[in-house]
Amino acid sequence: MKFSRIVLTCVVLLLAGAARVYAQAPLDVARDLYATADYEKALGLLDDMISRNEIGQKRQEAELYRALCFLALGKRDDADRAVETIVQRDPLYRAPEDIAPRMRTAFGDAKKRLLPSIIQQHYNAAKAAFDAKEFGVAGEGFQRVLDAINDPDMKHAASQSPLVDLKTLASGFRDLSVQAVPPPPPVAAMLALPPPVQQVQAQSQTASKIYSLTDPGVIPPVVISQDFPKFPGRVPTGGILGAVDIVIDQNGSVESAAMQTPVVSGYDSIVVQAARNWRYQPAKVNGQPVKFRKSIRITVVPDRAGTN
Repeated sequence: MKFSRIVLTCVVLLLAGAARVYAQAPLDVARDLYATADYEKALGLLDDMISRNEIGQKRQEAELYRALCFLALGKRDDADRAVETIVQRDPLYRAPEDIAPRMRTAFGDAKKRLLPSIIQQHYNAAKAAFDAKEFGVAGEGFQRVLDAINDPDMKHAASQSPLVDLKTLASGFRDLSVQAVPPPPPVAAMLALPPPVQQVQAQSQTASKIYSLTDPGVIPPVVISQDFPKFPGRVPTGGILGAVDIVIDQNGSVESAAMQTPVVSGYDSIVVQAARNWRYQPAKVNGQPVKFRKSIRITVVPDRAGTN
């Protein structure tokens, strides 16, 4: 009887220890399962982690191990899709130096397929920001275009049209954007005395409130133009979900935009740039136009032809 209790206690402790390992470091567990060639279990754990959004900043590493598991199981198409997901989230992603040659080839092939379209969309978004005189945003966008074109895997494509032409244009517009950014205020202005308290209070009281659907008496804005950019590359079978938050001003223009739920990094910045050009009939309270915060859900799914 005493021996049974000891055995039962050991089993309980072992199970508890295993549970703690999974709860504390699931990616480490998946890495160990891959190292011991238990690819199916590793995939199951990785898929569960991703679906629960439990990995945060380590999403790329989890996707990499998914691709490695698929490749080890001979599922090349699934491995290619996992690699494409990594590239779509971060077009400048560099695979580890010690990765298997087959996987390094898969990354190179994925970039050759996806980056031309991603680069073109980044350029279009940066040019739209430049035309809107948002020179700081434009300069960052043109620099991302140049970084992507200079990726080592794009060396051959970058020497040919259209990328060689885009590189010339992006370089020129980047320099123009940098030159057009206004200089910082002079030190004297920064050290100027603050306005009287009464003036600050008056400015605060007259500042425009940002309304939402939770505020009573609000008539929400009406869409005039709200076109989403095309998603580059292939979309996973289950699709991808995200959301973008925008603030619409009293004129119906988008004052600010930010991703509430990211899709993939390469596409997120394109959506934010596109959102700045959306137009609406402004929200109203008591017949007067007001600022309004709106959350828009993004659902990216494959179309019937296999593209999105």
